[in-house]
Amino acid sequence: MRSIYAMLLDEGEYFCSISTMYRILRQTGETTERRRLATHPARVKPELLATMPCQVWSWDITRLPGTRKWTYFHLYMIVDVFSR
Repeated sequence: MRSIYAMLLDEGEYFCSISTMYRILRQTGETTERRRLATHPARVKPELLATMPCQVWSWDITRLPGTRKWTYFHLYMIVDVFSR
């Protein structure tokens, strides 16, 4: 659309602004989304199986309220999956 608008301006013809051109095209249904949307493959959760200790670890971080207002403690938990 911008290239057509620029070409018309180069030829010395001015009908309307670029935003008006887009508005007219949108009202008549002649504009479409031209971007290609990315398609990502579905994620597969890994199935982890621990047959002995220290093979697979799991972790979590939790924010706990502190003793004063706006203070927090962060609890870091690391667990061996075999011992769960």
